[in-house]
Order: sequence, then C-alpha cells, then structure tokens
Amino acid sequence: MIRRSLLVLVAAVWAGTGLAQDAPLWTPQMAVRLAMEHRALVRAAGHRLSEARRLRVSAGAYPATRIEAGDGTRPDVGGGEDLAVFQPIDAFGKVGASRAAAEAAFVEARADYRQQLLDVQHEALVAYANLASAQGLASAAREQLEVARALAAATRRRIEAGSLPESQEARAALELLRAQQVVTDRDAALLAARARFAAATGIEEKEVPTARTAGLVALPEPSGEPLAERPDLAVLAARLQGAQAEARAAGLELAPDFEIQARRNPWSTDETYGVRLQLTMPLWDHGASRARRQAARSGEAASLAELEDRRAGALGELRAAELEVAAAHASVASYEQIVATAREMLAREQRGYELGVGTLVDVLDARRALGEVLESLVDARYREDLAIEGLLDARGHLVEEPKA
Repeated sequence: MIRRSLLVLVAAVWAGTGLAQDAPLWTPQMAVRLAMEHRALVRAAGHRLSEARRLRVSAGAYPATRIEAGDGTRPDVGGGEDLAVFQPIDAFGKVGASRAAAEAAFVEARADYRQQLLDVQHEALVAYANLASAQGLASAAREQLEVARALAAATRRRIEAGSLPESQEARAALELLRAQQVVTDRDAALLAARARFAAATGIEEKEVPTARTAGLVALPEPSGEPLAERPDLAVLAARLQGAQAEARAAGLELAPDFEIQARRNPWSTDETYGVRLQLTMPLWDHGASRARRQAARSGEAASLAELEDRRAGALGELRAAELEVAAAHASVASYEQIVATAREMLAREQRGYELGVGTLVDVLDARRALGEVLESLVDARYREDLAIEGLLDARGHLVEEPKA
C-alpha cells in the first residue's frame, strides 16, 4: 500500500523557455486554491448548500402557532369565538420524522456540494498537469535546439578545417531549422495550455505562472475508512437515511393530532375564557398511508443495495488508482535514469565529433535518442500527475477547500 502522506503530485521541470527566472513558483495546491477562490461554480455550490441548510431549518420547525379573530353583527350567529389561539403539540413524533427527512436531504446536499468542489479540483489539477506537460515539452525542444546549434557550429569549424565536406553543413543546418520549428510548435502549445489553465482556475491568462516547481499533496492516512470522504457514497447513505425517515413518517400519518386551544367566548353577557385540549384522529385513509409506507420501504431497500454496490466499485477504483500511482512513480524514476544516460552518450558523441573522431550521423542519432527519452519522461510525469489526481478522486480528498 502506498503511503498516501508521501504522495507527490509531480510537476514539470523548470521551463527553459527563456522567460524570467524570477517568475513565481507554483504548486498544485495553489492551482486548486485559485480555482476555489475564483470559480463561479464554487460560489454557486455554496449558495445551493446554504439553500439546503435553510430548508432543513424550515422543514424541522415546530408546528406553527395560529390565531383566529373575528366579529359579527350578532354574537349568536357569529360562528364561534371572536378570539382563539391554537398550538399544535407534537405528541406522537410527526415533527421528529419530518426533521429526520430534512436532515437526510441536507446531508445529500452537502455531499453534492463536495462533489462540485471535487469537480473543480479535477479541472484545475488536470489543467495544471497539461501545463506541466506543455512546459516540459517546450523545455525539451529548447534543449534540442541548443544541441542543434552547437552541432551546426562544430560542423562549420570542421568544414573550415578541411576535415568534412561542405555537404555536411546543409545537413546540420536542416537539423537546426527543424529544431527551431519544433520550438515554435511547442511554444504555441504552451500558450494554449496557459489559456486552459486560466479558464480552469478562473484567473486572468496574464497571471498564469511561467515557472513551476513540484509540490507535495499530503494525503492523511485514512482512519479505518479509506472511503470516508467519497461524496457519491455520502449521497447514497443520505438517500438511505431519507428513505428510512420517509418510512417512519408514513407510519405516523394515521397518528392523532394533538392541540392546545385558548378561547374567548363573547356569547354570554360576561366575556368567558377557557382552555381546550383537542385531539383529532384520522379513522381511515383508504390505504394511502400503507402504500406510502410500503413505497418508502422499497426505496430504503433500493438505496441500501445501491450503496453496497457503489461501495464495492469504489474500493476497486481506489485499488486501481493506487496501482496506477505506483506504476507511474516507477516509470518516472526509470525514465530519469534513461535521460541521464542519453545525455552522457550525446556529450561523448559531441566531444568526439568536435575532436574529429566521430561522425555527424552518430551525433544526430544520439541527439534524436535524447529527444525521444526527454519526451517520454515528460509523458511519464504527465501520466503520474493524472494517476495521483485519479487517486485524489478515488479517495474523495480535497487538496484545498473554499474559505468559509
């Protein structure tokens, strides 16, 4: 099992794009924090949660106190007291059942809110990974351009020294032109990645970082329940809780209603006051409450089955995500060693070529090999970024949460 507290969301290496070297250093957490602060979707999710919280308060409130007042031309045909106050009493738990249903609805809304935040985090981290990849590829292209320039200069020196035919200069110049075009293409891709990053985080494109560094995403060790943060499981658990509350409420529909009444009666010569206890009991609802109770129990059974199935699937997703992260870590480490070896091989070929004991083809082959493994390393780091982001999704873990 990978120690989640040591997981690293690997960013691209320094982007050697010729931009200012004092540019800000950014981490994945900073990207997510910006998205939480600037994305309108986060604000909308917060308003939805606030709406659900107030609806919970409303649904769980105690029965309202009512007052009746009236007057007529003749007290004996007025139809009742001219003043009465009514206060229902929740003697049989109907309000409690309604409050339980409202609480379940709020728990589901809170899980939906967390899912919205995870969706925003996903977009921000994927955009961050894409930006890392684009910067890594641009850096690799510039490194290849520098090699091509050095190769063209060495070729010119050897031609001037008479150790190479002039036709070799055209070959070296062609490689230089090709390297320059690759840099142009990669810079264009980097601009597009910057635009996508700005959209995912809700910031201005001019504020997108030009230099980055690796950042730790510290995942706390799960305390017994590795899926405790998953919002989809929380939604299904809330639906199960709501179905149970509905079943309880349906079972209380035929329970009596109890009320305390305070009345003033003007019918007699002197005003009279009194208190009345009123009990109202439904006799028969023609099977409506029984049908609702049975429907609620069916919904409860369905919610329980869905929760069990989703939990089993989530455990499989978590296991697969952990394996992908482990494989991605190993792939990055392997390619880093291969890149170091390829750089050494190219340096040897360049020295030999400059000393007149190597050929242009040998240097070009070594340069091409380095370019391929550099791109493979960037791709491995990109896959590692996505694997760790997938693990965050599988855990339901938020790197940064909105400020209260």
